[in-house]
Amino acid sequence: MIVNKSYFAVLAGTFAAFGSLFGKLSGLEAFKGYLFVCRILFFCLMIVSNSVSLTMFTKALHNSLSSLYATVTCAATNYIISGCLGIFFFQEETSSLWWCGIGLILFGLNLVAR
Repeated sequence: MIVNKSYFAVLAGTFAAFGSLFGKLSGLEAFKGYLFVCRILFFCLMIVSNSVSLTMFTKALHNSLSSLYATVTCAATNYIISGCLGIFFFQEETSSLWWCGIGLILFGLNLVAR
């Protein structure tokens, strides 16, 4: 199967972002009493998501000519999706300065990868 060289790196970053989301959800105090099962479920989802992320990252490293390209693509995907998940699930407010900062980080990562 021929896949784009960034496919696995994007998947790795996506699963890493969701692993962070599940980790944060597993630590919420809102899940007390009988809802403690939800905390356990989110903790297990975090472990699974991080395991899949590492597997996808390993495949990205294997399919990439340079480990730097896979690392940069994975990190960029993780940054953007983590920011969007924070806004959507936790109503975190991000300023335009935050998004400009992410843009500069991605620009710098792109410079390093070239």
